[in-house]
Amino acid sequence: TTPGIPNWENAPNYAGLEFKDPLLEARKWVPLLRGKERANVVVIAMHMGLEEDLRTGELNPGQVPNENEAIAIARQVPGVDLIFMGHTHRDVPSVVINGVQLIQADYWGRHLARVDLYLENEDSRWRIAARSARTIAVDDKVLADAELLKIGEPYDRETQAWLSHPIGESAAELTAADATFRDTAILDLIQRVQMEAGKADVSMVASFNEKARIAKGPVTVRDIAGLYIYENTLVVLEVTGQQLKEALEHSAKYFRPYQPGKTTRDLVDEKIPSYNFDIAEGVTYQLNISKPVGQRIENLQFRGKALSPGQKLRLATNNYRVNGGGGYVMYKGGPVVYRSSQEIRELIIDWVERHKTIPTEPTNNWKIVP
Repeated sequence: TTPGIPNWENAPNYAGLEFKDPLLEARKWVPLLRGKERANVVVIAMHMGLEEDLRTGELNPGQVPNENEAIAIARQVPGVDLIFMGHTHRDVPSVVINGVQLIQADYWGRHLARVDLYLENEDSRWRIAARSARTIAVDDKVLADAELLKIGEPYDRETQAWLSHPIGESAAELTAADATFRDTAILDLIQRVQMEAGKADVSMVASFNEKARIAKGPVTVRDIAGLYIYENTLVVLEVTGQQLKEALEHSAKYFRPYQPGKTTRDLVDEKIPSYNFDIAEGVTYQLNISKPVGQRIENLQFRGKALSPGQKLRLATNNYRVNGGGGYVMYKGGPVVYRSSQEIRELIIDWVERHKTIPTEPTNNWKIVP
């Protein structure tokens, strides 16, 4: 698995585990498999993906060291035939690098990766004569196994009942479709919950699911589960105004250099997932995409006044960010002033159950210019 885990996971969750460099381990074990064990085919299954843009050779942004090493292993470790990848949430039907077949089946069971190897016997050893690779979408055309459905049915029934449980109301439809381009009430709900639960001055949130939607009318647990899809927990740090600005500048890398005539959607850097574009609440600011990276955050204010670099703030975020996930290294080592044992999703559900009504107007505290 990826050795990047200690960079974003809470330490108690990997206590006793040692994460070694995958490239060095592959160099150690593949020759052993080919030589002493006389393996005819060497297949690596890894929770890592492609670390660079194959068109340009540029490293994909936001990675921690050695987080993804599929390409390095394919290029630098002789004797590997096939690599099944994961981690990066990408559908990679078939890529061949240095004679090595690589494939990745998206995420959350949305695809199945299939590789067919055709072997021939030559001098009492089997060798690969041909191969094919593809990913198969798991859609309505794929029939479920009847026996497995029967085993899981009571658990599914209980889960569906919980997901369908109404917990509040919304006076308008809320969506996250444009949440990376403008302030939205649906993300402001998460911001509000994080700030209240953590007694924070500022909150940072990303859009995890652009298809998230809360319909006008009753709000269910399912709606909140679709909005906050990860099992992150709430952490509040003491940060300075300078650290907050650095975090927002890092987030602003989500947009490529400005080109007149291009829309903000056209300028999104496809190598950066939307879940690494953090948006702040509790401050006001403008994101000027016509400025160079590192100089894009303008008019950053806290409570109506320009935020000074030395201003101390209580910042609410999640455990993934605090541990450096998404390249937010400016948080590493920051003083933790509050840590929740509940997942943020649970905090949102509890908030809606208590307040019953979800605010439907965004605070409009940030915007993209020009």
